[in-house]
Amino acid sequence: MMSSTRTQKSQQASLAEFMKQMDVFRGHVAELQAMADNHIGADPDSMLWGTAGTLQHWNAILARVTDAYHHRGEFAPE
Repeated sequence: MMSSTRTQKSQQASLAEFMKQMDVFRGHVAELQAMADNHIGADPDSMLWGTAGTLQHWNAILARVTDAYHHRGEFAPE
């Protein structure tokens, strides 16, 4: 069993790393929002299937993240 002081130091270090990672996460979210606001740079006048396919692929990746958080799909409890 860890001593109280060691546990506190570990928790403080864990919290500091968590907050650092939250900043990174928020940065990704802000970039994603900017991409969405700009329609991922897609030009509707020259839209091709490849652009839709790329967005579908990205959505599948993002769905894994949100599904894991919300315990949906493959992450749902059995």
